[in-house]
Amino acid sequence: MGCAGGSRRKRRGFELFQSSLIRASVLGGKIYPKFMKLEGHDVELAQAVIDTYSSMVGMRKGMLDEALSELEVGRDYKLVRGLSAMLDRRCQFSSTAKLDPVKTRAMVFAMASGRYLERDKVLAEAAQRLGVTVQDVEESLWSDLEENVVLADFQPLDATSLVKQYNLSLAQTLLLRSTSLTFSVSDHWKEIFRAIKWLGLMYFSESRGQDMIVEVMGPLSLTKLTDRYGSSMAKLFEQIVRCKSWSVSADVVSSNKQRMYKLELSSERHGSLVYAEPWDENPFDSEVERRFYDDFISVNSGWEIVREPGPVKVGSHVFIPDFGLSRYGHTVYLEIVGFWTPSYLKAKQEKLREARDLDMIIAVDEDLGPVVPKGDRVITFKRRVPVDEVVRYLKARERELLQATVREASLRVRPWGDVVDLDELAEKNELPREVLMELIGKDGIAGYRVLGEEVVREGFIKQVEAELGDLDGRPYLEVQALLEKKGIRSCDAFLGALGYRVVWRSLDPGDARIKRA
Repeated sequence: MGCAGGSRRKRRGFELFQSSLIRASVLGGKIYPKFMKLEGHDVELAQAVIDTYSSMVGMRKGMLDEALSELEVGRDYKLVRGLSAMLDRRCQFSSTAKLDPVKTRAMVFAMASGRYLERDKVLAEAAQRLGVTVQDVEESLWSDLEENVVLADFQPLDATSLVKQYNLSLAQTLLLRSTSLTFSVSDHWKEIFRAIKWLGLMYFSESRGQDMIVEVMGPLSLTKLTDRYGSSMAKLFEQIVRCKSWSVSADVVSSNKQRMYKLELSSERHGSLVYAEPWDENPFDSEVERRFYDDFISVNSGWEIVREPGPVKVGSHVFIPDFGLSRYGHTVYLEIVGFWTPSYLKAKQEKLREARDLDMIIAVDEDLGPVVPKGDRVITFKRRVPVDEVVRYLKARERELLQATVREASLRVRPWGDVVDLDELAEKNELPREVLMELIGKDGIAGYRVLGEEVVREGFIKQVEAELGDLDGRPYLEVQALLEKKGIRSCDAFLGALGYRVVWRSLDPGDARIKRA
């Protein structure tokens, strides 16, 4: 089992070391983390802590703690304990006892009830009953206490990497006490926003000149799930520092919650000091998003779905939707919101109202915030986004979009020959087939008639009628061949337009004749 170090080093949640171990100075309303240097005494101390862990493999954890306590003599104990908290994560602790400690204690305590000063006799009787030695019983009694577990395995790393991990964790621990974080990066925006969405963080983004600025609300701005949200904030910082160029500004509350300090970090000043993982091809995935994508595909709504369509800039605001749902040249965006507060949703809705050209739905997880405020284009869910509600919204928009598209299309749809296939006409005008048919059904196309799967120029119909003469009684296949030479494939519809019908005498098309209707 993995263990931290008793009262010396106790971790809570994602916090890599206790906030009481933070090393920082404050000056002029700003807080400055005391990052370790990548040279000199700092690297030597990091190596000494690594060596201590390596030498203690096979030893009890209590002995490891004592050795680490000796390293604290003459040094900043916060630094030693912070480094050891990093290394605890690379340890595997286990118990070497032969007996289950809980069951052994229960048996021995029951046997010892009322038998004062008979410790040895009780242990001997317990050993006899269990079929083991007295020493086995003694070693098992308290083998599950933290100081008695054994360091079974330790994965070492180089001193420089440990220093960088410490510096990263120091910044993350400070961010756990932040009310907001504002940042900008030079690259990997898609991955950064994917991280924000996957972590369920509340954010606002806007463009300032050529730069995109993102503000993330901090854990101390929430009234629910503060620890969990703070962990997500710390994880986001891990992603930010992976970029080539980055800057971060955060408002951090003091430990006594009486003051607020500004924390400012950047790649230019601190980039080389903190540990940064290289980018993976797809570091994040969302089960909620995956389920919605699969559910939406399965309903065959007629709308095309695109995952992570990219940042959408509207005025000075930038929105990062999870999905784009498109039809008739229009896109409805969907954003799935993780952690939130009513004020956050209200502000986001206000931004959406200001961005009149942006059609977006907000899906809110009920489990990750207080009572959901009602509002325009907000739907709620638990574990699964209700695809039926999304489709209902799309269908309501669909008729409006269809009519608007038809109005716009009526000004530009023009066939280009005597006979034009309907599918080809729709494709050339970049229109869905249903939009073209809606247009034709409403206003028609001046100078043309729809005959079967084709539109045919009215003048051409009269011309062909004159050339063919009287068709009454003529063989169907003969007339069909003549029409095909004219480029007309919808033979029956064309004949109907001329006032004729086809009489079938048998299943053989050769027996069919043309008759005047």
